[in-house]
Amino acid sequence: AFMGAGLTFFTVIPIGMLGIIAFHFLPDLADPYTALPELALNHMPFAIGAALLMGVLGASMSTANGGMLAVSAVISRNLLSRIIRQRWLGKGAWSDSKLLMITRTAVIPVMVAALVLGYVMPQPGVYLILAFDVVFAGALAPLTLGLFWKKANMPAAIVSLIFGTLLRLVLFFVMPLELAGLDTMIPPVVSFALFIIVALATQKKWPGKERHDVNDYVPPEEDVISGEDLKHFHASQQGTRSAA
Repeated sequence: AFMGAGLTFFTVIPIGMLGIIAFHFLPDLADPYTALPELALNHMPFAIGAALLMGVLGASMSTANGGMLAVSAVISRNLLSRIIRQRWLGKGAWSDSKLLMITRTAVIPVMVAALVLGYVMPQPGVYLILAFDVVFAGALAPLTLGLFWKKANMPAAIVSLIFGTLLRLVLFFVMPLELAGLDTMIPPVVSFALFIIVALATQKKWPGKERHDVNDYVPPEEDVISGEDLKHFHASQQGTRSAA
């Protein structure tokens, strides 16, 4: 942790200072997104400029690889295997080789979608902000109230997650530029309000107190893939209710 913090300190601050330096060396730059390559190619020694650009390219490639693999793994393991195949269809889990093949196949549509989105609107900074905003809007209320409010239940989590995420995406397209920032702050507030309303309205059918408990079971990876972790959790919940 200390090494990571030190490396971040000595890499992020100099990169941030390049933006200030660009104001001096490139006062008439038309596109600010080209400031870094302009400095690296025309105002730095060749070795330093090449190393800087290779570092940016390598970081971009590793980030893109990790993002595509993460999305593909969620699609194959969580969505297709656990929810659709096991929970809805009642079939057994895929083998490791089959799951690996499906994960690799899912990378293709994810990559195509990323290419199309980047071609239509080539603004990676905007997408980065939007990605964190979507998580902030949809997941903050379920995570916070799910941990600290005993009346939290499943319908409230689903409703707040869906509506918070959709509202942030809608505001991304309709919010005027002069009101930028409100599109980040409004969805979490709406998500919290919906969570509380839905939780209180559905307490009779989905009582939150029975579902609120501390789970100290940390499942291994193979149990997560096969769904055994959920069986263990439901069994522990039933045992707790019986003892009560």
